[in-house]
Amino acid sequence: MTYRLPFLRNWVTFYTDSFSDDEFSPVAYFDRSANSAGLFFPRLPKLPKISLRIEGVYTDNPLGGDLCCGFYYYNDRYHNGYTNDGNLIGSWIGRDGQGAEAWLTYWESPRNSVQFIFRHQKVSHQFVPDGGTLTDGSVKANFWLRRNLSMTAFLQYEKWDFPILRPGHTTDITTSVELTYWPRWR
Repeated sequence: MTYRLPFLRNWVTFYTDSFSDDEFSPVAYFDRSANSAGLFFPRLPKLPKISLRIEGVYTDNPLGGDLCCGFYYYNDRYHNGYTNDGNLIGSWIGRDGQGAEAWLTYWESPRNSVQFIFRHQKVSHQFVPDGGTLTDGSVKANFWLRRNLSMTAFLQYEKWDFPILRPGHTTDITTSVELTYWPRWR
């Protein structure tokens, strides 16, 4: 569902995506549904070249019910749950998690942009012993160097803590640079 807020229709859109298992509607069974909701600002007041998206998601039902341990992706009747050939589908949060993500994008032009991304994810201790968290921040730049040559650069800093995998906090940095040539066929 998407909804443009009254008096702010050009500035902000509210959106939500819900998933329920064995229920006819996530609206009727909100306390037994996985939910993702966010706000999208295609441009900010006095900053027309900046867009912002903020999103929160959960699959561990903080409102009620004791649906735990990866319920949406594995249950007693359908052991494969909401998967495709063993791969999770539906949400980046995965099993029994809560998270938030924000994207701030500066649009120099329709083809050139710089994007800042923040993400935080928490996995329930009911699903993974001692639970776990993941927090990362990244910067992604897309630029066209010529009419048929584009470049994408990416930098990400990640901090995670999953005691079952490794005691204590662990950090890593990822970078990439991609050049793409777009041939013009005549």
